[in-house]
Amino acid sequence: MILSLTLKLKFQRVPNIHPIIEQAFKDGTVERDRIKLHHTVHCDRHEILITEHAVHLVYTPASGEYSILLTSKPPFDIWSPIKLPDQMKSFTVLGVAWDIQRTTVVLLVKDPFKVWLSLDGGNSFNKMLDTQLRGDSVSSIFTNALGDAFALVTSLGAVYSGWSGIPRVSRIEPPASFTECSLKLPYFQHDKLVNIICVQNVSSELKFSTYSIDLASQIKADMIFLHRPLLVHFVSERKVEFLAFCGDAFFSDQIGCSDSFQQSDVGRVVRTKNGGSALITEVYDSKLTSEFSALVTALVIKPFGLVDRSDSPALHYSLQLNITGSHAELHLQNSGNDSGWQGADIGKTVLLFNGISLILTACKSLSSATGRLPMSWDDTGIYTEFFEEGMWYLMDFRPFKGFRPLSTPVLQVRQTDLNHAIAELLNNDQFSFSSDFVGHVLKYDHKWGLITSVSDASVDIKSPGDLEPDSEITDSKGIVRNIKVPFNYRTPSSRGKAIPMSENTYNVDPQKPLYKTTYAITRNTLRYKQCRGKKIRSDCGCSRQMRGSSLVEHSDCIDTVYRVMFSEKLILRFAVLEEHKEEEPLRFPFYLEELNQRKDFIVLSPSDLTFVGISPPVLEQSLNSSIQFEGSGLYHFRARVVQENYTFGILTDEFVVFVVDTPLPFPVNDVVRACTGMGFASLLFIVYMKHFHGKKKMKND
Repeated sequence: MILSLTLKLKFQRVPNIHPIIEQAFKDGTVERDRIKLHHTVHCDRHEILITEHAVHLVYTPASGEYSILLTSKPPFDIWSPIKLPDQMKSFTVLGVAWDIQRTTVVLLVKDPFKVWLSLDGGNSFNKMLDTQLRGDSVSSIFTNALGDAFALVTSLGAVYSGWSGIPRVSRIEPPASFTECSLKLPYFQHDKLVNIICVQNVSSELKFSTYSIDLASQIKADMIFLHRPLLVHFVSERKVEFLAFCGDAFFSDQIGCSDSFQQSDVGRVVRTKNGGSALITEVYDSKLTSEFSALVTALVIKPFGLVDRSDSPALHYSLQLNITGSHAELHLQNSGNDSGWQGADIGKTVLLFNGISLILTACKSLSSATGRLPMSWDDTGIYTEFFEEGMWYLMDFRPFKGFRPLSTPVLQVRQTDLNHAIAELLNNDQFSFSSDFVGHVLKYDHKWGLITSVSDASVDIKSPGDLEPDSEITDSKGIVRNIKVPFNYRTPSSRGKAIPMSENTYNVDPQKPLYKTTYAITRNTLRYKQCRGKKIRSDCGCSRQMRGSSLVEHSDCIDTVYRVMFSEKLILRFAVLEEHKEEEPLRFPFYLEELNQRKDFIVLSPSDLTFVGISPPVLEQSLNSSIQFEGSGLYHFRARVVQENYTFGILTDEFVVFVVDTPLPFPVNDVVRACTGMGFASLLFIVYMKHFHGKKKMKND
């Protein structure tokens, strides 16, 4: 039985819309991105049991005029303008919500990097986001029913949350989380939880899913965004001071040195790349010197890690320190010809055994470097002291990975657009950069930038021999470990092998017959990706990498996968890969999603850990967690790493296996066994009868 539902919508013309908007509709100049509707549900000011609805319309004219703000209540046939004060007319109105304790709450964006919140209709503003939005911008706002809590979604997919009247906005989800979501719609379930509706656009169809974010744990984990190197000074074992270094070598054109820390950072946690954390307890507004500012005090939560000797060869040598005023000279004793200070040490804090802290500002040579102290030591004399190896240390509180000051005239910089450029070192037509420079800050001629990639590089690849794409791969036991997927293959469903219902199709060839399309539900759920609208497979654009891919987005092209015997257990082994580091085995728990909705497998040796919102069993490599298959054919898994009630959105992996040599399913297996037994018994009976009657005949003869 098929049910059909038809919706009829009736539109009514609004007679009193704003004249500028009315004219724009008549002229046909209204663009989708210039008009936004914001719906709010709030409680009545006098009776909390009464729910009121309000819709605000924000229109930004294409001519560059100021935003127009209108409001309406059911039945939405009358729209009233909200007059914007002069000081906010030049702002772009991002979103509107209602606060029953005040008046209309208006969220405004002055530029892509600063967000302001007004609690009184625009008469005054509080800066909510400034330093956190480097390279990102807020795209939408969502509030709870009372209007006192809000969530912000950025263009890169990050989610921030805060409360009206509290000048702190915390990032509760990083930009790279749940990248499959085309749109994120937050809504508040209660003060401790934010639910996110994930809208996916898959093959021109919208899919909806939800997941939850624990506000308490994510706000606690919200990290401080460092924009300048920090000098750390230990007041005691538990108390430390941080100072932002404002020297021109680390000049930032967007974040002022005094804004490196704000009062809203009190209560947040500072973490370092070498381990350790501290809770900020106080922020001082006074500026110490022209080179140091933004003094804060913090309590140590976890001891800070020191820079390892393998990362800084200078730590292998003794140090001669000469201080004049706030300037310091650091000389390494008996340093080698190829070892000592390096550009990657610039910006690190030098900790001396006598309690002095200074920041390294320049490397003159392998044996000589300069530094700065936050306070002048003594302007009249020179302080000199000698420190043996192991009596001085380095700590890394920098926003960048390394620093490369250059003065050579052969540096060629070509600007590609407003924020991007290509830098080349031209020494005898040889490209001198290496992949180790990626992530380092490059400074030249009073300007600086971040090295994001090195395009002209080469690597040596060792190949065990010529291997054709269709060649068989065998393991040490001689078992073939790759298998060719049938054309237009679709995985079995819960209804059986003959009724596939998954949207993913593998090894698609439009010229080949479709796979098991007897039933209508199989035909109706068929979806193509790369081969959509194509008549032959060569038009699908399947590269060799896509043919051997394990990503579900390349399912149309995947033609060869890993082969697993039904009698085998699949033990999962994942490794974490980081640039310039050796791969490490995954230490965190993880769970599996079968991307074709198959349930015919079990997890052996699962972990006893449980996480909010995660129902599948949790696996751990330390427990040798494995998969036992109960069906045949293709399985497509996605592994997600979890820890402390949240997921590492970007730390995922996918893998595909094809299970073969499965026994006959129930009840066919029992029927075949019974028939085989009966046939064998009948054969024995016939042989016996022939043998018995043969002897009797011979006796009678």
